[in-house]
Amino acid sequence: MTNSIQTKINSLEQAKKVIKQFEGCVLKAYPDPETGRDPWTIGFGSTTYLDGTPVKKGQTITMEVAESLLKVKIEKIYQILSKRIPRWSLLNSNQQAALISFTYNCGINWYNGPGFNTISRVIREDAVKDWNRLVPLALALYVNPGGPTEVGLRRRRKAEGILFSTPTTTVQNSSSITPIAVSERLPGTEDVESKVRYCWWYNYEDQAWHYCDAAYCNLNVWTHWLPYYALPLPNSTGDNS
Repeated sequence: MTNSIQTKINSLEQAKKVIKQFEGCVLKAYPDPETGRDPWTIGFGSTTYLDGTPVKKGQTITMEVAESLLKVKIEKIYQILSKRIPRWSLLNSNQQAALISFTYNCGINWYNGPGFNTISRVIREDAVKDWNRLVPLALALYVNPGGPTEVGLRRRRKAEGILFSTPTTTVQNSSSITPIAVSERLPGTEDVESKVRYCWWYNYEDQAWHYCDAAYCNLNVWTHWLPYYALPLPNSTGDNS
C-alpha cells in the first residue's frame, strides 16, 4: 500500500471520529440550530441524501443510512480538497482529517471563499513549517460569535486545531498501542455515564496526565484532548482537573 493511500485511509478515519463526536447522531430530521428551520438535518449532520435531495421535516433514517451518508460525504470532501488545495499532498493525515472535519462543518467552498480569508491564506501562502502553529489559530476564528452554536464551535475548532498539530505517528501506529482512555465499568448498569468511573488522558498542551469522573468526561475525550492514545498509562495518581 502506498503512503498516499494509507494517508487517505488514516485521514478519513480520524476525521470520522471528530465529526461523530461533535455532530452526534439523530435519526429523525431536526431544524438547523442557527435558524430554527431550514436546512433540516439528520444522522451525523447530513442536510442532503446520497442522491442530493434535501432532508425534510419529519423524515427518519436508520443508523446504517446515517453511517453511509457520513462515509460518502467525507470521501467526497477528501476528493474535492485534494484537488482544490494546491499543497494538499504536503498535509499529513492528521492535518487532512482536521480540515475534512472543518469542511464538513463549514461547507465545501470555504477554501478561497468569502469569509475564510485567514485560513485560506495560511494554507496557501505560509511556510509548511509554520502550519502547526498558524492553522489552529486560524481555525479558532470560525465560531459564529454570538450565535447559539458558538460554545460548541469553539470546542470543535480547538479539537481540530489540536488534531492538526498532533504528530501522525501517535495516531497511525495506534493499532499496537494501549489506549490512554481507560474506564472502570460498574456492574449492573446500562447507561454509559454510570458505567464510567474514571478516565485518564494525556493533555498535549500542558504535557501532563489528567483524571476526570463520568460527570465531566464520559469518555468523550475527543472533545478536548487529542489523541487519547500512544502513551503508557500513568503509574501515579493525577490531578482532579
